[in-house]
Amino acid sequence: QKKLSLGLCVIDKTFLFGVQKIWDVQHLLIPRIQWPLLIYEVSMSLGTRLEQNVSVYIRKWLNVNKSISSLAFYSKSSPCPLPIKSLTSVLKAAKISGHLLIRDSKDPVVSTCSSTLKSGAWKAEKAVNIAEKELKHNLLRGHTQHGRTGLGFLRVPEPVSKDYTYDYRKQVSNCYRDIDDSYAMSKAVQLQVQGQWTRWSNYIQNDFSWKSLLATAPNLLSFCLSATYDVLPSPRNLSR
Repeated sequence: QKKLSLGLCVIDKTFLFGVQKIWDVQHLLIPRIQWPLLIYEVSMSLGTRLEQNVSVYIRKWLNVNKSISSLAFYSKSSPCPLPIKSLTSVLKAAKISGHLLIRDSKDPVVSTCSSTLKSGAWKAEKAVNIAEKELKHNLLRGHTQHGRTGLGFLRVPEPVSKDYTYDYRKQVSNCYRDIDDSYAMSKAVQLQVQGQWTRWSNYIQNDFSWKSLLATAPNLLSFCLSATYDVLPSPRNLSR
C-alpha cells in the first residue's frame, strides 16, 4: 500500500501530461508491485481498494467527472476501450500464474506440495479450472467468424500446447480476464445512465492504443469519455 501510494504521488507531481502519467503507472509502477501481490496474501477486497486509489488519479489525469464508472477505464467492450489493466486483474493474473508454476513444476517436491496462494475468498485454483475448461471448449468449438467479414478474413489463432510454459500461463490468465470482462459487461447493462452505450447498435469502436492516446489531445480524450458515459449523446451526435 505504501509503495503504491508513494508511486502515485511521485507520478502526480511530475510535469507530464495525463496520458503519460497513466503510461507510467501501467508500465513502471504496477510491474513493481506485481511481485508483492504474488507472494503475499492479498485479499481481493484489498486489491479493490488499491484499484480505487488508482482510479481516483486516473480520473484526475484524464480530467473527467469524479462519478464516472471505472468500467470506462478497464472494460474492453466499451466504445472507448483504454489500454489500461485494472489492479484486480493484475492481482488475479499473478495468482493464476503462481498457481500454475507450483502445480506444473518439473520438481516433484514442488508439484506435490499442498501449498496454495491465498487471496481471501477468491481461489486461484478455482479460477484456473474455469479458464482451462473455457480454453478446452474453445478448442472443441473451433474458429468462428464474427460480424459480416468473409471466410478467411480473420486469422485463426494457433492453439498453445499444454507444455507448462510462459505462453500457456499467459493464455490461461488472458482467458480468465476475458471472463471477467464479460461480467463487467453485465454490470454495465445494469447502469441506467452510464450503461446506455450497451443499447447502441452499429457504432464504431474507437482505436485507443498507446500510440494513438499519446497523439490525442487531452481535451479531446476527456470529451470522448465524458460524452460516452456522462452526457450520453447518440452515436450520430457523437460522431459529429
